[in-house]
Amino acid sequence: MKKQAITFFLILAGFLTSFAQSYPEIVTVEGGTFTMGDTEMEVESDEQLTYQVKLKTFEIAKTETTVAQWKVFCNTTGRSMPEVPKWDWIDSHPIVNVNYPDAVAYCDWLAEKMDTDYRLPTEAEWEYATRRGKLSKGTKYSGGLSMDNADWYEAKCGYKVHSVATKNPNELGILSLSKV
Repeated sequence: MKKQAITFFLILAGFLTSFAQSYPEIVTVEGGTFTMGDTEMEVESDEQLTYQVKLKTFEIAKTETTVAQWKVFCNTTGRSMPEVPKWDWIDSHPIVNVNYPDAVAYCDWLAEKMDTDYRLPTEAEWEYATRRGKLSKGTKYSGGLSMDNADWYEAKCGYKVHSVATKNPNELGILSLSKV
């Protein structure tokens, strides 16, 4: 009996791991007001550098969509994978070369699969989540005091793509968000 229980547990653990890899984990971001934009950016003379934005509570994926998650979408819907990048597809990497209509179709597919609403975040929602929303401790980078801890960036990563969730999460538990 004990052997059967262990076997069942291992099968269940494998199923849950597979499920977690197939569908994104979602984080709730409590709404609030923040200053959107960056005073260090170069902008056209008629654009505002920063402005106040108020957001309602929303949800966002904990990591970027992975190649493995996108493959499940493509296999289920009969869609083709996007253009293969020069480094090839690696399941734990973020998906690349996705166009807007396919991204919207992915959200619609997730909504149907998970029986809940899914959509792409707005630019303001993404920036707010990157800045850690109401939980921000005021650090410049989403994973801490150093950009090295927060995300992979060109000069530091050797111009290569890396697996998602390999850097520190921000205060919301979100991983692999670029510096704002």
